[in-house]
Amino acid sequence: MFHSRSLCRRTLSARLRSLPALALLALPLALALAPARAAIPGDVSGDGVVSVKDATLLLRAVIQIVTLTPEQTTAADMAPRPGAGGRLYGDGSVNIADAIRLLQYIVGIVSPDDFAPVEPRLLYTLNAGQRCQGAGTVSRVDLPAWFSNAANAVALNAFGTGATPNHMVVSGGKGYITNSGDNTLQIVDLQTGQSEPPIDLGVATNPLQVAVLGDKAYVTLLISNEVAVVDLTTKTVVKRISTGVGPTGVLAAAGRIFVTNSAFTYDPVKMQSVYGQGTVSVINPATDEITRTINVTTNPQDMALDRQGRVHVVSTGNYGDIAGAITVIDAAQEQIVGSVPIGGTPGSLTITWQNKAYLSDSSYGVTSYDAKALKVLRDPAHAIPVTPYAWDVASDSRGRLYIEVISANKVLIYDTATDTQIGEIPVGPCPEALYVE
Repeated sequence: MFHSRSLCRRTLSARLRSLPALALLALPLALALAPARAAIPGDVSGDGVVSVKDATLLLRAVIQIVTLTPEQTTAADMAPRPGAGGRLYGDGSVNIADAIRLLQYIVGIVSPDDFAPVEPRLLYTLNAGQRCQGAGTVSRVDLPAWFSNAANAVALNAFGTGATPNHMVVSGGKGYITNSGDNTLQIVDLQTGQSEPPIDLGVATNPLQVAVLGDKAYVTLLISNEVAVVDLTTKTVVKRISTGVGPTGVLAAAGRIFVTNSAFTYDPVKMQSVYGQGTVSVINPATDEITRTINVTTNPQDMALDRQGRVHVVSTGNYGDIAGAITVIDAAQEQIVGSVPIGGTPGSLTITWQNKAYLSDSSYGVTSYDAKALKVLRDPAHAIPVTPYAWDVASDSRGRLYIEVISANKVLIYDTATDTQIGEIPVGPCPEALYVE
């Protein structure tokens, strides 16, 4: 899902000063003028790799030591994001902002997806299956075709899933789906729609979310209070990491794995739900050990990355006297750096390229806040109304907002500049999760 994911310039500058390769600014002019042969964003030199050499050439162009060819200019024009004049990124010129963005990518501040995003192509919905007395399915929407009013833009049953599909991410042309009812991780080739044999995660584990990092997948197991580590080469569970009680969301950021622990239990004697201290576990993927546990507000459920690389943690509250809130964590420092008292009972979160955060709230609709300034924009009293209620939310590289309406079998599309509805897409029965590719 384009669940949307730069450090401050002072921090960036400190990192850049530590890069000895920047001495390459003194490279011979002949090397700097080597013609570009590849149309890879950031590959200014044209050697097929984005590296410090490209940053060197770009900086030399900015200070007018060299003149870039048209092809090199196209590769170097990476800022702003979103772009100007209808571009996904870039403004048709090369300046210091492009150099900063390229250097951010090289030192790992900007992820590959954020650095060179593509036009949104496909929208997937996971349709719940057993909850609607039917099989689990995935609906696929060809977004360019849908916005062009083309026929057959929506495939209501693109391919099947296990029982109660709950979450999906895409990596390397494959979809990774947690099936909560079957306790499996499903891997599907998105070109063919063919699934590999499901990976068994254990009886009554109730897998909720999945994150893919390198050749491993991390799956939260709500009932067993664990994260399953899946080797994607052997397709086997190689480790189970004990986390806090009730792990729900999982997210890869800054070379780490973040896991929300809801601390939810049920007291059968008092016949009531009990929420303990909500936490976020930080896992080092090199060792698959928990390196830090961070206390957050009650009942953390979901997470998303903002443009500054910070992890925004959504806490739903206890559906009573404790309202929903956002905790913001610096992913690299593993420390809380802010919060947003959004209120209500928020569930799913997406952050657009314009740093606008939207939350689905089954009681109120869709609330929002400024993800950079951490200021509430739409509180529950002024939420975008959704009937019967919003379930999941996602946004694309154009800044459009998608709202899943689970009980109406449809997805609403909103213009985030005006918060007005611009479309409605029919999907399969009981849609529970969204992913935009």
